[in-house]
Amino acid sequence: MDIALLQAENERLRQMLKSRDAQVARLELELRQTQERLEKLIRLHYGRKSEKLNEGQIELDLGMAVAAPVIPETPVCAAPVVERLPPVPEKPRTKRGRRAIPDDLPTVVQIHDLPAEEKICGECGQEMTLIGSEESVKLAYEPAQLSKLVHRQLKYACKCAHCAEVGAGVHTAERPSEPIPGCMADASLLAHVAVSKTQDHLPHYRIEDQLARLGCPVSRATLCNWYLATAEALEPVYERLKASVLDGPVLHHDDTPVKELEPGKGRCRTSRIWVAARGLAPWHVVFDYSPTRSQDAPRAFLEGYRGFLVADAYSAYDGLFVPGQVEEVACWAHTRRNFVDAQRANDPDALKVLVQIRAMYRIETEAKTQGLDADAILELRQQRTRPMVEKLRGTLDEWKDSNRLLPKSPLRQAVTYADNQWEALNRFLGDGRLPIDNNRAENHIRPFALGRKNWLFFGNARGGRAAAVLHSLMVTCRINGVNPYAYLEDVLRRVMDHKQSRLDELLPDQWQATRVPAMAAAG
Repeated sequence: MDIALLQAENERLRQMLKSRDAQVARLELELRQTQERLEKLIRLHYGRKSEKLNEGQIELDLGMAVAAPVIPETPVCAAPVVERLPPVPEKPRTKRGRRAIPDDLPTVVQIHDLPAEEKICGECGQEMTLIGSEESVKLAYEPAQLSKLVHRQLKYACKCAHCAEVGAGVHTAERPSEPIPGCMADASLLAHVAVSKTQDHLPHYRIEDQLARLGCPVSRATLCNWYLATAEALEPVYERLKASVLDGPVLHHDDTPVKELEPGKGRCRTSRIWVAARGLAPWHVVFDYSPTRSQDAPRAFLEGYRGFLVADAYSAYDGLFVPGQVEEVACWAHTRRNFVDAQRANDPDALKVLVQIRAMYRIETEAKTQGLDADAILELRQQRTRPMVEKLRGTLDEWKDSNRLLPKSPLRQAVTYADNQWEALNRFLGDGRLPIDNNRAENHIRPFALGRKNWLFFGNARGGRAAAVLHSLMVTCRINGVNPYAYLEDVLRRVMDHKQSRLDELLPDQWQATRVPAMAAAG
């Protein structure tokens, strides 16, 4: 055969083999990525959600486990040196067991006496003398009940002839203003419906069953109208709460999806609830509704805000960050979550990053436990946290320079996320007021995640707005230790006649502050 033909055939086969090798490598990569995504979905659905690291597993994976005895002549490689984490500050332990019944609860005393015949002594026949008693305290429950509240307005008129001639009118005592004009429900019942739906996450059909058991059935359509009208009556308080939140120098912001009915289409669309929480006292939280997740919602809500904005890497925020006006503060919890995904995909390098991030969090816990102010926290971060962040930056750069990161691998995605957010991730190092993450916003938005498992969806945009208003007041009550029912009942009775210039008095924390001294004086 011709040598040239053999060489050409050999080259063709070589190129075909090279192409097949490249195809096999590409398919292996795609298979690995598919397996990683599948494992992630399985973990999300069935696995534990906690991102907590196991101390023993860390030492084992990083080569810190105690080695077995070896023969002296055998050379032993030194184990890699890894910094020990600072100890977790111990939390004060609460005593376990049955809690004492509060002393301020209403007390009812039931006296149990002997029958008359048993008060006669069986030995001498004389009547026995009372020498004392034994007491046992139980926690009792009094079921709720509905009642009819009759507003009787007394009318007065002068009966003299002169007044009759000049047409003096009849004077009628005024009735308190109603939060919902013409509604048959008193403020107490409106507060109960709002708290049951918002704080206790009960859908209207369960509240309907409650009222039916109490002897007065109310249709769920009526309950829905009460809920919406209650929120609209509280709009002035909501707007004042929103102004207070936007007035703070540090603001946490996040969003969560909620289903909303699309009338006439037999399906639901995905609307959004946004949460904004002050990062510094007073601890106020406000929610906002939007039909979509477009950037118009946060842009409109945060219009005029000046300060630090703590948020995730959602692109809708990018247009809001202006140096000197709105400064971005990124979330280390989101960054850590990506490395957790990489570690769960059996990438051992991700664990090294997680150990360093956990050390940073332990410093934050230490500062919180000691109750340090902003200046002391800043000094602590400069001395101990900044070197950790710089070391972590060097680790990430080393991986990128050595081509250690496979394309589209979980670790590559985690490093890319950290790279894109690095400047904002470091901002907390320069100001002791700034948090290390956005967990405050995520914690406050959890009631919606729990509630939508019960009431499932919004009926319309008006329902979404009502949920935002009432959740704002309920969550602010919760974090300030305010009884939500007592607060709502009182505010609903006062809000229609309250001066706009004094709306601060109706905010949950200030309402509580004025209520406690008044109760103490009355007591």
